[in-house]
Amino acid sequence: MPEITIVNTSPLFYLHRLGLLELLKKLYGHITIPEAVEKELKEGQAQGEDVPQLENYTWVEIKSVSMPRYLQLIADLGPGESEVLALATNHPSALVILDDKLARRIAEMQGFANRNRRRPSSSQTKRLSVSIETRH
Repeated sequence: MPEITIVNTSPLFYLHRLGLLELLKKLYGHITIPEAVEKELKEGQAQGEDVPQLENYTWVEIKSVSMPRYLQLIADLGPGESEVLALATNHPSALVILDDKLARRIAEMQGFANRNRRRPSSSQTKRLSVSIETRH
């Protein structure tokens, strides 16, 4: 297992919506999110979105982050992605889970392990769909 697993907003949001958020606990035991990710989830909830209630997940840790200057200069990164990458700079062996293409490229350039390097094939998507349907 990696020293620390840092997750961005979209993976949390979509795994929650699919009823699969506990997969992160099963895979990594514990995950860390920066405050910006918590804020983005709360903003989604205020807009009526079904988001995970983080206080119900004891295996999710929320951390504050100080932003390196180079990340502040990248205008195309959202706050969640920026803070995930900033947090990872303090943990060189971190695993980052990101869905944003630019954020993934920066993570790769920085040498961070990233679980979202490629999209699943159509056959993998079908298998996932079948396994989700059979769960209910």
